[in-house]
Amino acid sequence: MNQRSSINRTFSEIMQENKTLKELKIARFLPVFGFFLELIFEIIGIFIVYYMLKFLAPIFAGGNFNSNYLYSMLLIPIVYSLKKLPDVFKSLFVRVAICDDFIICKRGYFRKFIDKLYVKHIDNVELRTTLWGEWFNYGTLDLYSFGGKIRLPFVKNCCELFFELEKISKNHKIR
Repeated sequence: MNQRSSINRTFSEIMQENKTLKELKIARFLPVFGFFLELIFEIIGIFIVYYMLKFLAPIFAGGNFNSNYLYSMLLIPIVYSLKKLPDVFKSLFVRVAICDDFIICKRGYFRKFIDKLYVKHIDNVELRTTLWGEWFNYGTLDLYSFGGKIRLPFVKNCCELFFELEKISKNHKIR
């Protein structure tokens, strides 16, 4: 492999070198839509709380209540919610491939990562999904080994892969 090659080229070269690698399907646009929906609901919830407090605060604080305090209570949660905006597009830049010997995952746009884990080193498999992911059959798998973990985000048919990885790791431990 060329030492000066990019992460994308490196991943492609690994895929070409190992003919047994099978690239997994990734949910690309459903998570983006789900993140936007979640963000919209968070901001709507913040405004609902703001208007409730705007109505109730003069009752509890008295007639000389200054509503400028509520703006800071509105601004901080909105900034916190919008801080998650770069995470929205993560699913568009993920590639995952698996074979009997190892799993490889490329993720990231500005900060790119390639993670590789040999199946024989898997100690534990963890599956996480959201309600949206459960409806549309995708989730995130965390594979733990002695040296660390590898995350496989937004994998379609994640439950099938979960059981397949458990079966493969048990077979490797028996050998």
